[in-house]
Amino acid sequence: QSTWGFLSTQLISWLVLNPHITIKKRCSNMSKLQITVIEARGLRSADWNGKSDPYVKLHWLGEKYKTNVIYGDLTPVWNEDFLVPWPDGQTKDVLEFQVYDYDALGSNDKLGFVQIGLPENIQPFHPFEGWYTLDMKGELRLRFLYIPSALGIAPSPTSAAGCPLPIPVPKQPDYSSGAPVPAPGLANGQASIVINI
Repeated sequence: QSTWGFLSTQLISWLVLNPHITIKKRCSNMSKLQITVIEARGLRSADWNGKSDPYVKLHWLGEKYKTNVIYGDLTPVWNEDFLVPWPDGQTKDVLEFQVYDYDALGSNDKLGFVQIGLPENIQPFHPFEGWYTLDMKGELRLRFLYIPSALGIAPSPTSAAGCPLPIPVPKQPDYSSGAPVPAPGLANGQASIVINI
C-alpha cells in the first residue's frame, strides 16, 4: 500500500470519528493540528469555597481557542477538541496554554500556564499525549494529532479565494441501448474499489 493510500485511509477514518470538529478556515491548504484538552488535576483554589471554576485558553496565529468553564472543580475534565492551522516548519515554535478561574464579577484569576514545544519528527495521524506541569500548581493533560494537508501530492487547482475548484466528473457511457456493461474494477481477476476524495 502506497504512502498516499495509507494516509488517505487514516484521514477518512479520522473524519468519520470526529464529525463534531469545526474547521474555521475550510478553504485553507494548511496542515492542521488537532489539540485535545483532556483534563487537569491538582489546580490551586481561587474561590472562597476552596474550589475554582477553571477553563483553558490558547492563542495561536491570531485565533483564540477556549474550553468551557467547569464550575467548582479542582480536577476538571473537558475532553474538548480544537483544530488549529499548523504551517510547515512550525514545530520549533511553542504552544502556550493558560488556565484561568472564571469570575462572574471582576477579572478572572490565573491558575497557571505551560509552554509546549512539539517534536520536530512528529508523525501524521499518530496521536501522543501527556501530563504537563503548570507554572503555579497542578497539571494539564493534553493530546496532539498532526494532520498533513498536501501529503506530498501536487495541489489541485484553486479559486482566487484559495478554495479547491470542482473536479469535472467524466460522462458515463449510455448502456440503455443494450450494449454490454463491463464489470467495474476488475483487473487480473481481482476487484478493486477506487474512492476519490
